[in-house]
Amino acid sequence: MRRSVAWRGLAAIVFAATLVSGCASAPTEEGPAGAVRQFYDRLNRGDHAGAKALYSAEALGFLDDPGGSSDGFGDWANGETKRRSVAEVRVVSTEEREGAADVQFDVHYRDGSSVSRRVSLVQESGAWKLGFIS
Repeated sequence: MRRSVAWRGLAAIVFAATLVSGCASAPTEEGPAGAVRQFYDRLNRGDHAGAKALYSAEALGFLDDPGGSSDGFGDWANGETKRRSVAEVRVVSTEEREGAADVQFDVHYRDGSSVSRRVSLVQESGAWKLGFIS
């Protein structure tokens, strides 16, 4: 009986430790490359609002739909991620200059295909923000 209680107590401690360590957020990659990876991570999870938050003010100005009737961004995001099937975003190169950067990267999908992309970023309030992806 005592062994059973001891094992249950140990299991509860291990479970609690796992829960606490799982809640601690992993350090995020900083800089322009980190912003690009974070953008695609949010897109791939279907967090379109979170992804849009990583756009520059200028880019957001073009994305705003005055009628609010269509989800052009959502359609683009589903196509860009092949319906949330991004496996990895590999940064090929980053060119940083004061307050701006260009990142070339490859998006790899679970079906084995990939596409090369490029984006210019700017710093706004200390954070890297994306322009339009080409």
